[in-house]
Amino acid sequence: MEAMEAEFDGSRHYMEAELSRTRDDLDKMRDKFRRLQNSYTASQRANQDLEEKLHALVIFLLLCWLTVKPKPSWCDDQSESSVTLGACFSQSELGAEKLS
Repeated sequence: MEAMEAEFDGSRHYMEAELSRTRDDLDKMRDKFRRLQNSYTASQRANQDLEEKLHALVIFLLLCWLTVKPKPSWCDDQSESSVTLGACFSQSELGAEKLS
C-alpha cells in the first residue's frame, strides 16, 4: 500500500511539474503572439501612412502637371506610345531631383 502511495505521489509531482512547464510554454507563446500582433498592427499603420503619402504625392504631381504652361511637345503625343505623366515630370522643370 505504501509503495502504491509513493508511486501515486511521484506521478502526481511529475504531472504537476509537466503542467507547470506547459503553463510556462503557453505564457511564452502568448507573449510571442502579442509581439507578433503588435508588429503586424504597427506594419499596417505604417503601410496606411505610406499609402496616404503616395496618394497625396500623386495628387500633387497631377495638379503640378495640370498647371505646367505651356506643356512640352513631348507631353502632347496622343498615340499608342503616349508619354506617361511620370515621363513628363522626369523631363520637366519639376524633375525628380526637386521632388525628392
